[in-house]
Order: sequence, then C-alpha cells, then structure tokens
Amino acid sequence: MRALSDILPERNIVDGCRFGCDPDGSELCMECQEKLKMQGKLQVRSAKMEVVDLPVSATEDMVVGTLDIRRALHEGIKALEPGLLARANGNILYIDEVNLLDDHVVNVLLDAAAMGVNIVEREGISVRHPSRFILAGTMNPEEGDLRPQIIDRFGLSVDVEALTDPMRG
Repeated sequence: MRALSDILPERNIVDGCRFGCDPDGSELCMECQEKLKMQGKLQVRSAKMEVVDLPVSATEDMVVGTLDIRRALHEGIKALEPGLLARANGNILYIDEVNLLDDHVVNVLLDAAAMGVNIVEREGISVRHPSRFILAGTMNPEEGDLRPQIIDRFGLSVDVEALTDPMRG
C-alpha cells in the first residue's frame, strides 16, 4: 500500500492551504473562501497525491485536529492544528489493522467520509474544511471482526491467504 505513493498522480491544490483544498472543487475551507472573496482568485500549485497513514493508536484529536498550542502561546490566537483528515483531503487514507481502530475514531472517519467535510469544534474554535479521501485498510481477521458500518466504506475487499503447500504456487 505504501509503495503506491510512487505511482500516484499529480493534482492541483490551493497554494498555502493547510487543508489541501482543490481549487476546482465545490467545497473550500474557510480560509480559502476568505482568500477567494478578498483576491477574486486562488493561487494554485501542483502536488503529488500521497498515502496518509492513520495509526491504530490514533486519537480523535490526531484525526480531526486540535488547538495549536504554539500559536496560542506565542501569538495569543486560538487556531486549529490540522489533523490527519486535513492531510488526507484529496489523498489516500491508509489504516493498517483497521479492525483494531478505536470505535470513536471509526465514527469520526465515517462522518467525514459520508459528508466529505471535517468539522472541528474545540476550545472555542469552529473550523470546517473539505475531507474527501480514498479509504484503504488492511487487517488480520484473526484479531477481530470489522464493524459493519466501516465495511460499507470499502468498495473492494480481498482475502489474502498464505501458501501452505509450496508446490501449489
């Protein structure tokens, strides 16, 4: 899965956007909407699609985003530090051991996948940004089942079995 990143295509994104907004898409983050309103157009750059890893140990804050402590302390501003859903926008979100993912994180992923938008409300911050991604996951069925709600988000399922007879190849 990770090797797939070597052959992924280029895509257009808004230059300087923390959420990787697609300039031709119907959904823009609040920052890009403001730039578009002020400047009349958005600066665009090309970027290669990537595979974004979501670790099994991921917390909700890691996935959706959290308060940017650095900016809060240095500038006195409440700002969002984007999470993995921001990085995954326009990319592939890869979950190894998807069946071991925390139920609360699965619910957050399902909401973002269904709406195509991530809404973050933390510590007086309210941010909305696009979160359209391709979901890919792997799992070992011996370690537990996959929740039916997330199975529906996968368009393809492949069972891989180890060869037990080397002559069968």
